[in-house]
Formats: sequence, structure tokens, C-alpha cells
Amino acid sequence: MMLTAFFRVVVMALLTVTLASPWASAQDESASAYLLDNATPLTSIAGPRANQDDLNPLKSIIGDAVVIELFEHGSAGDGATYDGMVRLVTYLHREMDFEVLIWPVGIFEAHSMELALRNGKSIESSAQTLYAVWRQSRHVLPLLEYAQSSYLWPQPLLMVGTHAQYHAVAKRKYASHLTSFLNAAATMVPRQDVTLLDSLWTKPRRLRDVSDGHRQEARSAALKLQLLFRDQAFALRQRYSQSRIALESIMLENLIAFIDIESARAQESTETYESEKLRRAATQRNLSWMTAGPYRGRKFVLWGRWPEAQTIFGEEIRSIGFTAYTGKLGRPNRPERSFLPPAKDGTVEALLHRLPGPGSILNLRPARLHTPNPLASVTARISNEISPELNWTDRFDALFFIDEVYPNESIEKEE
Repeated sequence: MMLTAFFRVVVMALLTVTLASPWASAQDESASAYLLDNATPLTSIAGPRANQDDLNPLKSIIGDAVVIELFEHGSAGDGATYDGMVRLVTYLHREMDFEVLIWPVGIFEAHSMELALRNGKSIESSAQTLYAVWRQSRHVLPLLEYAQSSYLWPQPLLMVGTHAQYHAVAKRKYASHLTSFLNAAATMVPRQDVTLLDSLWTKPRRLRDVSDGHRQEARSAALKLQLLFRDQAFALRQRYSQSRIALESIMLENLIAFIDIESARAQESTETYESEKLRRAATQRNLSWMTAGPYRGRKFVLWGRWPEAQTIFGEEIRSIGFTAYTGKLGRPNRPERSFLPPAKDGTVEALLHRLPGPGSILNLRPARLHTPNPLASVTARISNEISPELNWTDRFDALFFIDEVYPNESIEKEE
């Protein structure tokens, strides 16, 4: 979306100063001209607002894509980025019919959270299966409040997970959850199998730290329970819908995958990555199952970085990277604070910093049509997982730029 005439005059004046600096070059001028035509100032970083016009450029950037990846900047210590992500999710849901938010958590973890929200439980209680950096964050919980209120609408915001993991409160609840599900269909679950699964979540805290023999016994118990889904198929169909059976089946399959992943982690050295291969394969399987099965035909928002999604969705996905000029970082309920130094001259953050306002959205897609790419020699620090030397303009479709970030603060007031 082109900048307004007044804003363009202001920006041109600012960039004239920039181009007079020693590092200015023809490439800098080309990058600055591209920014003028493709950056849109934001009125606010945080929260849903009545006037969403400043986010409307997303409609042309996204087009017919059905999956949006929100690639967060830096670490979980950035509250401003979470505010921006929440604002984008609510906009995409209300204005562009993106109905499903996919969290980087286990399927059972997200399922438990959504059930709690639907049943009217408190936000803090419902969020217990999320990681602490989210459930304790005052920047993230407004999104859960929004989702809970949306269940009263014709098209609510649905929340799911696709990772093969059982962490936090979920790991202490899953065995009893699965037992109740099976026994309600007149399926007798052997008590020793439930005991084995329950014992996975006692001390030590991490599954990779229990003995290999214990993990394998629990895996065998999970495989026996998996056979019950086949042997008791008729009884299950009399009690549950096919979609519920499919959900429970894949959650059990993910428990087996989780045991395998943790077993690999317990054995591998720092030079081997078998556990990561298993984790990514399970996530890709879960994503494919979800988008082709229970949520087929819907539009998705991915919270965080999802390399598996690029493989599955191809041209149907748009990736929005978050980046910042400077600010402070810090995690919830931790006193430590760190400083994000100002971006160096010649970076996209330094250029965007010269624009008025708290931030902006930069459309990167037109840059790919230019020869040469006007941003080809401009670096960006979108994430410590993306090397500045990589052509980040090919990796992302847009940037959500924040001029000054602030710590990820806890729900309770910090001392």
C-alpha cells in the first residue's frame, strides 16, 4: 500500500538526510525508494483496535494464501512482538476469515486448553498447558480472552497444536484422559498399562532422564492401547463420532512418537540430530492430518517458526517476519533485562527506524520482481535463526517492524 502524500514528503525529507551519510550508495537509494512505495506506518503495535486500516495492506500481501506464518523476532523475552502477533491474529480472524490458530505445542495440550476456554474456565487456568513464556505473559493472554469470547460468534477462533509432545500439566493428565475415553466405550484398559504411562510423568522431570528400559515398557503399553482402537472399533463408533476417534488416535500416536524422540535425545551427542528429525517428521505428519482432515477447507495462522509448513503448503503460505530497531528484552517473572542495541546503518531496521510511528509493515513480495532486487544487499536481523547473509527477502513476504521493543512482562506486576 502506497504511503499517503504527506507521509511520503516527511519520509523523503528524512531519507534525504540518510542518503547524505557516508554509507549512502546507489543501492541505498534503490532500497530507500522501495521502502517509500512498500512500507505502511502502523498507528499501534499492541492490541486489537477499532480502526484496522493500517493493517489493510496485508490483504494484498496475503492474497489467496490459506496459511500465515508469524515468525517472531528474537526470543520469548520480547513483549512488543507478542503484542504485534496478537494484533495480527485478531485482524486475520476478523477481517480475513483465518479461523484456526496453530500453536507450537502438543495436540493434547492445545485440545485441553480449548476445552477449558469453551467451558468458561479462567484464562489463567486454561493456559496451564502452554509454555510459561506465554501463559505468564500479559501480552499473550489477551489473545486467549479474545478466543474465549469468539466461541459465542458464528465463526470462532479455534486453537490447535501439532507437536508430538506432552509437557506441563498435560503430561500429568493424559493417561487418565485416555483411560476415560476408552473405558466409556466399554473397553477395559489394563491397569498395568495405565500405571506405566502414569509413571512416565513422575520424577525425574524429563522423559529422556528415565531409564531406557522404563521408556520402552511405557512404549509397549502405549502400543497395546493403540491396538484397542482397532480391536474395539465397533464399540468406539457406538459411543463417539469418527472425528473424536481420529483425534484420540493421533494423540496416542504422538505419545509413542514423543517417547521415541526423548529416547533419541537421551542417546545422541551434540553432533547428532536424530531426535530433531523425528520431531519434524511427526510435526509434518500432524500438520498434514489436520489440514486434510478435521480442519480441511479452513485458513490457518501459525504461531512462531514452522519450517515443516513450507514443505507442505508451498505457495499457499505467507510468512511475516518480526524485526526491531532497538529496545529492552526480558522474560516473565524474571528480573533480568537485556538491551537490544540499535541496528547498524545499512540494515532494513535502520531504514525503517527513520519513518515516523511505532512501527510499520513492509511488503517484500514486489522486491522479487525487480532486477536487481533493491533489497539484495540490505541485511536484517529478523531472528537469530536466520543468518543476515541469507536472502531474507525470499524467505519472507512481509516484515512487521517495531521501532522499540519492550520486555515480555508477567501477568502480575513485577517488582
